[in-house]
Amino acid sequence: MAEEKKRTRRANGESAIYLGQDGRWHGRVPMGYKDDGTPYRRHLTRPTCKELVEEVRRLEKQCDEGSACQLDKPWTVEKWLLHWVENIAKHGRQREHVRRV
Repeated sequence: MAEEKKRTRRANGESAIYLGQDGRWHGRVPMGYKDDGTPYRRHLTRPTCKELVEEVRRLEKQCDEGSACQLDKPWTVEKWLLHWVENIAKHGRQREHVRRV
């Protein structure tokens, strides 16, 4: 009796490549996280698997180097501090420790 090959899943944060119902190859590449904490994935389509794999690898390399375009602009110090005071600090601190500047 031949052994059946067990299907394995990819780990969280890895790229996904699959053949869509439209006959084209689709890829989803994780590029980081949005400001609200949800993952940001870039979606690609190519007619052949080989073309898609090349493009996915190129995007993964850019992401690892930090040169890939992100969805949101980087936060300024002012924007981050306002976010921290309004969303993070007020939940864990007493009112007298957090005051609006």
